[in-house]
Amino acid sequence: MRSEVAILSILHHPNVLAMREVFETYDRLYIVTQLFEYGDLHTRMKNLKRPLSEAEAKLLIWRLIQGVMYLHSFGVVHRDIKPENLLMVNAEDNTNIVLSDFGLSKFVAPKEEMKMACGTISYVGKCCCEIPSHSPAPEVLRLTGYNKAADYWSVGVILYLVLSLQLPFHSLSAKETVRLTLNSDISFKETLWTSISSQAKSLIEGLLRKDPKLRIIEHEALNHPWFDDIREEMDKIHAALNPDQRLI
Repeated sequence: MRSEVAILSILHHPNVLAMREVFETYDRLYIVTQLFEYGDLHTRMKNLKRPLSEAEAKLLIWRLIQGVMYLHSFGVVHRDIKPENLLMVNAEDNTNIVLSDFGLSKFVAPKEEMKMACGTISYVGKCCCEIPSHSPAPEVLRLTGYNKAADYWSVGVILYLVLSLQLPFHSLSAKETVRLTLNSDISFKETLWTSISSQAKSLIEGLLRKDPKLRIIEHEALNHPWFDDIREEMDKIHAALNPDQRLI
């Protein structure tokens, strides 16, 4: 909890949850944050009962990457980015999100590797109407050490999910989901992917490279051609932020 307070106290970005104050009693620690009344991305997708359009997904993922890059600029790795932790800012806008829940986040030195398994292994259960959530990066599952690139795997999972309402690697059991995550290639065979641009699929493939050293991260992700048509507009929004909110 104290680590979460330390992290929240230094973060001031429109796509990252802001802490208003913190206080404690003899046996309780209270964190007061912004209030978002419109639920999270997971609930929004369940209520929509449809994938996001490419235009919607593009704005959402741009904002998510901006938030993740902002965290990483302070040496903070989130370690549990999933739809439930993306809060919706607006009742109608499906693209404006705020990254929340820093309970598993950690300050990490530039070359430090983490070993603790974090994240949520999600798989398709008996309820066919349920939208799956997330699964950790291969390097997290292998327990061989991982770094901030694991957060970008999560971004790739979310992009695949909002465009298809499916996870890129999922099964009827957690064990099989882990096996697929470690060993299977991404599939775009379903009919719905025929209407998705090759650039969107290219970004998904880059974010979901199993080798974290080859994964698209940071500015390479933001500079991907998929974002070309919104880059100028989003750069203007970024330039208008307060200096302490801008990416380095």
